[in-house]
Amino acid sequence: MRRVAAVVILSILMPLALAAPAAAAKPDREFLPAPEFIDFAAGELCAFPVRINVLINKEYGTTFFDESGLPTRTLVSGRLVLGLVNLATSKSVVVNASGPGLVVYEGDNIRVTLRGRSLIFLPTDHLLYLNTGQVVEFGNGTIQPVVLPVISQIGRRVDYCPILA
Repeated sequence: MRRVAAVVILSILMPLALAAPAAAAKPDREFLPAPEFIDFAAGELCAFPVRINVLINKEYGTTFFDESGLPTRTLVSGRLVLGLVNLATSKSVVVNASGPGLVVYEGDNIRVTLRGRSLIFLPTDHLLYLNTGQVVEFGNGTIQPVVLPVISQIGRRVDYCPILA
């Protein structure tokens, strides 16, 4: 009787086990390249011109897909070390901005949740700060580099314009 029950159960579960992997695409893990540096003119982030140098980039994105093959979310992890430079005086500092982060695809927009240590640079708002905690950005953009409007921020925020002045 046990053998018959086991055969019946296996005959029901086997097609379900084989169908599940076909319904979901396998996640894709890729290195996230970044430019060697990004320059900002005086007045964009700070009162002086600023360069953000990418000193160490070992960030990877693991993207998950829905049944139709469209991306649903990307987990960003790895090491990211940046050098911030006041181009007028050559004063510089090094920051660890390794995150991690989560990108959720919402139609034509993305919602980016940055946790841990993240560098936020927004020319439209004249901001350059390191956040330790959580920042949520939302809008139409790409995951590298993230330059989207901040919709919420919690944690410790350090403004780097006065530090570099």
